[in-house]
This record gives sequence, C-alpha cells and structure tokens, in this order.
Amino acid sequence: NHSNSDKSLQLLMRDYQFVREMQITGFPCCLLETSDGYQILSQGYHTLEEMKSKIEQCLPEITQYY
Repeated sequence: NHSNSDKSLQLLMRDYQFVREMQITGFPCCLLETSDGYQILSQGYHTLEEMKSKIEQCLPEITQYY
C-alpha cells in the first residue's frame, strides 16, 4: 500500500532527524528521558555493571522526574 510506505518513510526520516539532533553515533545507544528532554546514558557496548553505574548516577534526576 502506497500510503503505508509513505507513512513508514516519514517515521524513518523523523527517527533519523532525532538521531542527528541527539548526536548519536554509537549502537546500541541508551537514552534517559527527563522533564528537560533526553540525555544519552551510553553509546556502544557496555557491561551490565557499567550500565548499573550510569543509571545510579542518574537516579536523583530520575526520581525527580517521577
């Protein structure tokens, strides 16, 4: 269906624009959404312990958001 492919292309372009605006350059990428917008927690591979540490550093911001 032509309208579905147009919608898919629009969504894809929106996602690409978001990635450019956030300056995301690595995969996988983990983002945190707060009342101030998004913040990049990590780009590229990180161990579970590294991710736990990154999340713990953001806990005050996370609890303030909710």
